[in-house]
Parts: sequence; structure tokens; C-alpha cells
Amino acid sequence: ICADIVDAAIEVAGHKGIDALTHRAVAQTAGVSLSSTTYHYASREDIIAAAFRHTVATELAEMRANTARLAAMAQSEPAKVRAAVDQWLRQVMVSEPRGRVYMRAQYELQLYAVAKPSMRDEVRAWQDETNDLFAHLFDVLGA
Repeated sequence: ICADIVDAAIEVAGHKGIDALTHRAVAQTAGVSLSSTTYHYASREDIIAAAFRHTVATELAEMRANTARLAAMAQSEPAKVRAAVDQWLRQVMVSEPRGRVYMRAQYELQLYAVAKPSMRDEVRAWQDETNDLFAHLFDVLGA
């Protein structure tokens, strides 16, 4: 049920923005009782933090896989790297289920997290890993 609540929180943030992300809106979207959301997540901030963590974990997993694939491709098929990067960006920006709604949710959650002192360590860890992944990829690509 926690995964359903987190998915619903991402959906609410993606469709209506972070300000609309409430226990009630998440419960309605998830199709669960309001008491379920408050049982698993005592505060609105807890739901937002869980949704942020989920989007970050999803993003980093995809980035790890794609940067490893592109680094390998740069060694064996360097001429195909640009097309592969274009395809990756198109996939992130337009394709479902990670389409524009998910992307908006991700941005909303990230902006919220950056402004919260209690989430700074998580934000910093996410940023550090993102930077490390791209630095490695750029190094492999000779950029």
C-alpha cells in the first residue's frame, strides 16, 4: 500500500503541483482511505519525502544504466553515441509512463526538497551521484 500512496503522491504533484499534494488528495488518487495515508505517513512532508526518494531512486537507476550503456557504446560504437543520447533524452522527456506528468512531479518534488533543511543531505547525495555519473560519462566520451 505504501507504493500505491507514493505513486499517487507523484501523480498529484505531476498533475496539480506540490501545493495540491495533501493526504486527502493522495488518498483519493490512490483509492485508499485517508486513514491509510496518515497511518503510513504522519505528515504531508513525510509523503513528499517518500515521493522525492522514489523519483530520485528511479532517476538514478535509469542514469546508472544509461551512462554505463553509453560508456560501453563509446568504446565499441562511438558513431552511435549521439543517436543513443538523443533517444535517452526523448524517452525521459516524452514517453509514458515517465512522461511530462512524472517529470513535472519530479521537478516539483526536487524544488521542495532543495528548500527543506531536513532534506539537504538527501538532495546533496542525489546531486553528487548525478554529477559523478555524468563526469564519468563525459570522461569516457572525451569531453
